[in-house]
Amino acid sequence: MIPPTVFVIGPGVSLTSPRPELAQLAASGEFDCVALSTPKVRLREGGTAFLLSPRDAHRVYQRVHQVDCCVLGLPGVVVALDPRHAAEPARRQTRAIAPFVRYKAYCAPALDGGWRPGFEAWRVAPDRLDDHRDPRCLPFQVFEADPEVPDLDSEEERAAFEEPYDSRSSRCDLGRRAWKLNPRDFHGFPPALRIAGVELPVGTHWDVEAEAKGVTTLVTSTEVWRIPRDDYLNVAANAHVRCAHAKSAAKRIFP
Repeated sequence: MIPPTVFVIGPGVSLTSPRPELAQLAASGEFDCVALSTPKVRLREGGTAFLLSPRDAHRVYQRVHQVDCCVLGLPGVVVALDPRHAAEPARRQTRAIAPFVRYKAYCAPALDGGWRPGFEAWRVAPDRLDDHRDPRCLPFQVFEADPEVPDLDSEEERAAFEEPYDSRSSRCDLGRRAWKLNPRDFHGFPPALRIAGVELPVGTHWDVEAEAKGVTTLVTSTEVWRIPRDDYLNVAANAHVRCAHAKSAAKRIFP
């Protein structure tokens, strides 16, 4: 069985700094501990931030859909939401690391010595996720919402989020893209994705297309796709994107 993963993320981090216990935990095999260093980048409007590279952001986002993960971040760490501008992103094109993995992992400041009991409490909490229809499954790095990552912790908040939609199987984001969830069309191979301890049905994905049969662009932390009129893409909870059928005209335009 794969052990839980602890990521420590920030400028100059290692498994001995700023959390020296991570090296011992990694050596014991109790946790898989990973240190990801973030270089300083200049923001387009001025100022700087510590950017988790698109490759490392993808690595973290994939892992949080495989095992329980704890993400420990230093102040100022961000992810570029559009990989085309990762070298010098606009502030609005970045997201702090905690909201980037919200609902998918436990997050705490890297300087917080109480991360371990917090992580263990999160792992046994009974209401982290309902099932594959729960809106907390959505990849909010791709699904455009207001706010960017809505509050969905309580049943009332989830009901308010779902109110504009006819059902949890059909939603439309602010980019005017329709997200359709149809379990009869799930296809894929094991292992199944896991979110907050809940295993999703194998092949869980949304069919994503432009509302009103227009043309739209879909952006993840590593890729940009163009979806033409009357076509769609499959998007999984871990933001993996693939063409829906062999004759699809949808195309990855970056990289």
